[in-house]
Amino acid sequence: MTGTLSKCMQQYVTNPNYYASSPDGPMFKLIQDIELFEEDITFGEEIGEGCFGTVFKGTYKQSDATIIQVAIKVLKDKNESKEDFEREIEIISTFNHKNLIKLIGVVVRDSHTMPYMVFEYMMFGDLAELLRTKKLSHSSQTHTNEELGDESALISHEQLIWISTQISSGCKYLSDNHFVHRDLATRNCLVGHNLTVKISDFGMSRDIYTCDYYKVGGSKLLPVRWMSPIIKNILFV
Repeated sequence: MTGTLSKCMQQYVTNPNYYASSPDGPMFKLIQDIELFEEDITFGEEIGEGCFGTVFKGTYKQSDATIIQVAIKVLKDKNESKEDFEREIEIISTFNHKNLIKLIGVVVRDSHTMPYMVFEYMMFGDLAELLRTKKLSHSSQTHTNEELGDESALISHEQLIWISTQISSGCKYLSDNHFVHRDLATRNCLVGHNLTVKISDFGMSRDIYTCDYYKVGGSKLLPVRWMSPIIKNILFV
């Protein structure tokens, strides 16, 4: 038994990002490196609201003066939200993969106002909504972006396989970097140009998902609808 445990410990790989949020960690410098100017951000319509914040469609004026569409996540005014915000920045800023949502930067305001995060904009929203509104086609025909935006458009088996392949690719990247998503669901996968799918976990969901999370015994918000029944004994990791 001791020998087996020793071998397991030798194979165990620690994730340095789990410890990066200490007071002596690089959080302050990290935010400085990705901080955006508030005057370069323009808010548009609200496109989603979840347990952790509200998401708006907007624009961002880049350093070369070009303007791009973005998604802006404004955190709810809670201490727990601020902790989650810092943790999200630390984690996502280390990622670089075509199937993970890209953090463009952070806008930090005064100490009495919650900061907000700026992400790339995904034109078709979350995968759950896309699948809910599209019927399955038995044809192998693909669709243009304009056709996918049409409520009557169908989605093919080939496209579903392509979607699954992209999600798997993103998960493999996370695994290779010693991360587990812990809340992978279609509501946390965003769909963009040419049916590009990117994994997200940043509250970019609609009110319909609010009931998916619940506090247990003073813990952080948990996706209880998707967790093991053992949760009833408050035994979880």
